[in-house]
Amino acid sequence: MYSQQADIVRSYFENHLSSPDVSLELPTGSGKTLVGLLIGEYRRRFNGERILYLCPTRQLVSQVVRHAREYGIDARGFVGSKHEYNPEDVTGFRTARIIAVATYSGLFNSSPGLHDPQTIILDDAHDAETYIASLWSLTVSRETDPGLYSSIVSTFRAELPPEFVSTLEQATRPSMPPRPEMVPFFALTRHVEALRALLNAHAPGPDVPEIYFKWAQIRDSLAACHVYLNWDEVLIRPYIPPTQTHSPFARAKQRVYMSATLGLGGELERSSGMPRIARIPTPKTYQSRGVGRRLFLFPDYAHRPSEYEGWIAKRLTSPATPRTLVLCPTRQHITAFRNQVLAQVQGSVRELSAADIEESLEPFAKADRAALVLSNRYDGLDLPQEDCRQIVLYGLPTGTNLQEAFLDKTLGLEVLLRERVKTRITQGTGRCTRSDTDYAAVIVVGRTLLDFCVRTENQVSLHPELRAEMQFAIEQKARELEHLDAMMNALFSRSDDWRDAEANIAALTAEEAPATSPSAQKLAIVVAREVEFGYALWRGDYSAAVEKARYIVDSLSGDELSAYRAFWCYMVAYAAHLASGTDANYSRVRDDFLNRSVAATRTIAWYIHARRISTERPTASAQVDDLQVAATEGILTLIADWGEAGPNFQQQLDQIASGLESDDPDKFDPALTSLGTMLGYNAWKPPGRGAPDSVWKLGESVVYLFEAKSNETPDDPVAPRDCLQANGHVNWAGAQVELAHVPSRIPILVTHRQTIDPLAVPQAEGLYYVSIEEVRELFATARTMLEGARARLSRGHDAESRTLVANALDVAKLNHQAIATILTRRRVADLSVASAKPDGSG
Repeated sequence: MYSQQADIVRSYFENHLSSPDVSLELPTGSGKTLVGLLIGEYRRRFNGERILYLCPTRQLVSQVVRHAREYGIDARGFVGSKHEYNPEDVTGFRTARIIAVATYSGLFNSSPGLHDPQTIILDDAHDAETYIASLWSLTVSRETDPGLYSSIVSTFRAELPPEFVSTLEQATRPSMPPRPEMVPFFALTRHVEALRALLNAHAPGPDVPEIYFKWAQIRDSLAACHVYLNWDEVLIRPYIPPTQTHSPFARAKQRVYMSATLGLGGELERSSGMPRIARIPTPKTYQSRGVGRRLFLFPDYAHRPSEYEGWIAKRLTSPATPRTLVLCPTRQHITAFRNQVLAQVQGSVRELSAADIEESLEPFAKADRAALVLSNRYDGLDLPQEDCRQIVLYGLPTGTNLQEAFLDKTLGLEVLLRERVKTRITQGTGRCTRSDTDYAAVIVVGRTLLDFCVRTENQVSLHPELRAEMQFAIEQKARELEHLDAMMNALFSRSDDWRDAEANIAALTAEEAPATSPSAQKLAIVVAREVEFGYALWRGDYSAAVEKARYIVDSLSGDELSAYRAFWCYMVAYAAHLASGTDANYSRVRDDFLNRSVAATRTIAWYIHARRISTERPTASAQVDDLQVAATEGILTLIADWGEAGPNFQQQLDQIASGLESDDPDKFDPALTSLGTMLGYNAWKPPGRGAPDSVWKLGESVVYLFEAKSNETPDDPVAPRDCLQANGHVNWAGAQVELAHVPSRIPILVTHRQTIDPLAVPQAEGLYYVSIEEVRELFATARTMLEGARARLSRGHDAESRTLVANALDVAKLNHQAIATILTRRRVADLSVASAKPDGSG
């Protein structure tokens, strides 16, 4: 064994032979499999225990069995239906003569074939949450079960945001899908019996297995579940999987969780549903070591996707990298990569999927000019040496299931998911460096992924060498794609330039790591109560659930945790609402904590909506400006899209400035739309004749409809046709699905002209006037506000960032009330009436 393996085994033997739950941490490529097999073999021989070793995929089952045989350990694989298991191998497991190796789904199902293990070894446990929770996760796909999907959406239609519902009702998947929603608890409890009847009718028996068996697990505790929706699917599941109710897992004498990184905030406990797990960290003697060398490349630093996608396509065909591993968080990311990159090399590069490597990696490792494109597979792939020397990490590895996407994108809980994302980055970037002499290039794609990697607080707890490799790449500030090519050529040729780079990375590795975030420590303190809350809710002990959740709220102090504190205020209200069915005193607790969930952030729209649909009217002190929340969300999204680091942000602003300075409508009109986006509005240029030149929409209550006349001279008056055209946009908006429900639809004429034709006055009723110069002044103010806010941002969409942006809008007098004043302070009809010309015309 390597020294780090011996240290882990020694610590386990001396301190944790009797621990019911113990986790051990070894970085990618440092030998977790052997350690896990040795622990299992020891307990099999000396305790006579039945050992079950769990892996995420069938391919990994085969890989572990192969390694076990190399080590002289008798292990057998169990995959597929339990009815197809080899009877002799089943007997070998029952009599503790072999180690059974199976997928997570082999244990976490309603009737597992290996139902009585005494020791369970969970490999890659850091990213097993989806596999573990799958037993209690009922997913209804729009594609495969459109009738049931539509029925569930219809059940909650009245309690979901109207714009979100209109998007779900579109027949084709939108190019920019909205953030996922969770049905608020008032809506769920109102319709829980209707939902129960709907699912009972749809899956009355096991002839609908994809629904029936999952439904059987959650049916009696449906009120303790959350319902998540997006355009693609509905997910019904509890927040934390109740694994202690699954006897094949709960009755084991010991559960051993093996992870490349254990994290600092209790993520393993949340994922496994176990409140307390002992830890064996990576030995300190190993912290300074690494496995191989990675060259990171960040094309988003200085380029838009349209500028570098062709470059990535060329990298797929490079002789130096005949095989490329592409790791995506979701299937939608795979579709985007296929359309934007692979389409450019169609016929030259063979695309392989998870199905092609289900049994073995050989179809990829032996291929020539191939791209293996996978979603949510950041671990378990060993592609050393010439098997693969190029990885594309395509998109921030989060939102791999609908609950995670809601917590991240809708509630902005990056502080909670940070460890999970860091683990996936660590795992994914280590797939092709499996020894000290190995090396590979890692192309990191996506503005949000770049921004995550550059933040100091996200680099805490990364292995020192990984942190140094990222810092080296970021410090290069490569602005030209040719520079990235040169860096890759230096890596693959092992040139003198690369030896200089190696020395630079070594120096960065020796630097002291950033200080550990205190927020992670607080998250670790409350995680046991979080798990206990989940079980109290599951068994219907709602008063106990309120008690656990209130303890969590009290413990989550500090600005960085305000978003998670808001979430747990909501959970208190949720449990109190259920408890109020038998004790009316809990109604006051519910109302208080529902208001506190809003007040904890004041910038997350979902909590406001959840309170709005409650049966009680919120107190005046808890009123929050919905439109300000929407504007704040819009600005944070824009900063994330344009980049928290790199020159793209300023390039975008310069392009808008140039467009607004031009009188050419083909330049001015798109820039006017971009100005709306800068102010946090959902802004777009509708296609078709008779449509506005720009639409700015904020929330569900106001939309501005612009008719821009940038190419008209200031010498002439506003003509009747201009007024008719601009006012006609109100009727146009009324015919649009996404705008018909908006109560305030305001037409605005943007022009150089300063007077009005007397014949136009009757047509100008209700039409507002903004000069071109006022638009340019508004942009200058908005630019200064955005630049200042971006300079102070450090954590993306967390609560602190939301508050910072909201304050910046107020200080700059660019909040939605101020914008409304700017856009509606003058009416076209109030312009000076133009005097008649000598020929008698206006």
